[in-house]
Amino acid sequence: RDVFTQSVLKQVKSWKKHHKLTGQAYFIDPTTVEVAGKRYQAKAFIIAVGSTPQIAPAWQNALHDKLLTTDQIFELDRIPKRLTVVGAGAIGLELAQAMSRLGCKVTVLARKRRIGLLTFPALQELAIQILSHEIDFKFGTSIEQVKPTKNKMITVYSQQPSSAEESETADLSKQGQLHQIKSDYLLAAIGRRSLLSTLRLQAIDEQFSDIDQLPICKQTKQLGRYPIFVVGDAATDLPVLHQAAHEGRMVVPNALTMIKRPKAKPKPLPKLTSLQIVFIAPEMAIAGQSYQQLVDEKIEFITGYVSYADQGRARVLAENKGALALFVDQHSQCILGAELFCPDAEHLAHLLAWEIDQNITLTELLAKPFYHPTLEEGIRTAARDAARQLNIVKE
Repeated sequence: RDVFTQSVLKQVKSWKKHHKLTGQAYFIDPTTVEVAGKRYQAKAFIIAVGSTPQIAPAWQNALHDKLLTTDQIFELDRIPKRLTVVGAGAIGLELAQAMSRLGCKVTVLARKRRIGLLTFPALQELAIQILSHEIDFKFGTSIEQVKPTKNKMITVYSQQPSSAEESETADLSKQGQLHQIKSDYLLAAIGRRSLLSTLRLQAIDEQFSDIDQLPICKQTKQLGRYPIFVVGDAATDLPVLHQAAHEGRMVVPNALTMIKRPKAKPKPLPKLTSLQIVFIAPEMAIAGQSYQQLVDEKIEFITGYVSYADQGRARVLAENKGALALFVDQHSQCILGAELFCPDAEHLAHLLAWEIDQNITLTELLAKPFYHPTLEEGIRTAARDAARQLNIVKE
């Protein structure tokens, strides 16, 4: 991690001094910022302040150094014996499995019966089933209290059924009862919050006092009617590095255009095909549109499915776990998206994202070469499953 961080810092340090200012910045008005007590004016701004881990102030006040986020966990000088993780999203899942495989006993508390980023129900349940062998998941939980003890800390939580199936079999007499876990640390993995609040955006416009309601155009990243653009995870639904870097580069021409022609309308930024990856084993990924997005948008699609439990190359590698779901438009037969929980999902997802970006059809996908034996053959199996449903091929 330090190597990667230093490479970024090295680049910033290489910039000439007159091209950078160091210090806390905040707006005085739409054309003026103050940095370290001095004011500077500009005709356009690009805001890329990023985000920081979300924490509950009550937890911080109670636990102090027993509360960890991604900012502190890498600074530990030894692996804890027990770790409680709150949150089962991508970051919580990655760190939970990593710590578990380093010999730490990990318990993950989550409000909903969902882990990682998968939205396809069969894949979600499969992921829970497989990862539960090494991580203790407790769903439907609500944190009631956290408190330190001698050299450790205690998390007090209540638990409710997290699904309709659990509700039918739950012991009603135990619902709402308090439970507790003793561990060395509590890792808060409950999301991130934007650092836009540090910029005093209300000085630009009074309506900008609530950063959760900022009028940021999704297509151009422009803030309201001002020559101000917000990029990266300062304000986004998809806080991933390659997307942030893309926005940062693409928004520059719009900013320069508005300097020359203040009344010019910014152009929509070129869109990247969505790509999300969770680095666990097996890996999780989504390429293109997710199952839930397609359902929400009422798009008619079919799902091609392949299990990696008996996939040839996966068996050879002794990594035969997981599955892949391929989503195909029922009318155009174009590949719309895919969700993956299988070996090397990061690579398979890239291939699929590139194919989706080219608006490839199912027939065209099946015409591509698939070397034997490879994990990529699983994509062909899922595609053939979809093709049978669309009566394209019969086997």
